[in-house]
Amino acid sequence: MPDPFSPRGIPDMAFVELVEERRAQLSLVAADWPDSPCLLADIGEYLVRSAVILSHLAKDLADGQHIKVYATQTINDMKNDTDFSDLDPLDYFDSKHSSLKDLASQLEEMASEIRSRWEQSRKPPELPTHHQKRPSRYGHISGAMGDINVVYNPMDEPTNHSRDASQSETGAVPHGTHNPGGRAQSPTVDDGINDTIQDLLKSLVSRGKGNHICPFGYRCRKGGVDSNGEMVIFERNSVFRSHLEKHQKLYKCELPGCKNHKGFARKDQLQRHQENVAHNTT
Repeated sequence: MPDPFSPRGIPDMAFVELVEERRAQLSLVAADWPDSPCLLADIGEYLVRSAVILSHLAKDLADGQHIKVYATQTINDMKNDTDFSDLDPLDYFDSKHSSLKDLASQLEEMASEIRSRWEQSRKPPELPTHHQKRPSRYGHISGAMGDINVVYNPMDEPTNHSRDASQSETGAVPHGTHNPGGRAQSPTVDDGINDTIQDLLKSLVSRGKGNHICPFGYRCRKGGVDSNGEMVIFERNSVFRSHLEKHQKLYKCELPGCKNHKGFARKDQLQRHQENVAHNTT
């Protein structure tokens, strides 16, 4: 079955990039399967988490700089095509954008109501400690943080970001601390952090639990900081491993005269580099 979130035949690459940047949030729903001893509780938690993440995705896409850019493009097209003699496109834009924001708002209200109703539902019976389910994470996705005893100082060096890697699996949730300075672009992977990433990949077991944060801290632009500027805590080892692999630059340009010695994280990035960057072969 084709991936329903995979873009097919969409000419607007700006839209594709917007969605691709947020696909990690959607994939976490499937990556973090609920694991209580109650099937009904697991189904409910999965659906609530899905609704909350969808509401955040809708809110993020319904407004922002990308909408302003599109509005400017629409106005420029009107000037070039009709010199503003036909204002129907502008009326359509205003109406459609209003509907889009209403849709996002309704999804947010729906997710909040669903979460509230589910939290009020009857909880599974108490079980022995080794069978008890961990505290639910979905509430924090919309702002109600669960107890996670991890403190991260953005001024610290990227160390001490992995704990208890041998416990049972959970998922990934954002940390409830905002970045006071905002997020910057992810830096080029320097030797020190690259070594840290390599060491982590070697030490992480395929199944297990730990409170992991990205070595780049608040500078991460590959899913280590959520849309609210909060650190993401990766509890599932496999999810953290997948995140670390995004920072690896395994694809090296071997064309003569290439000045890029760091490499690229994805093969398509390497291909674009080789196609668009001039290489001095002399």
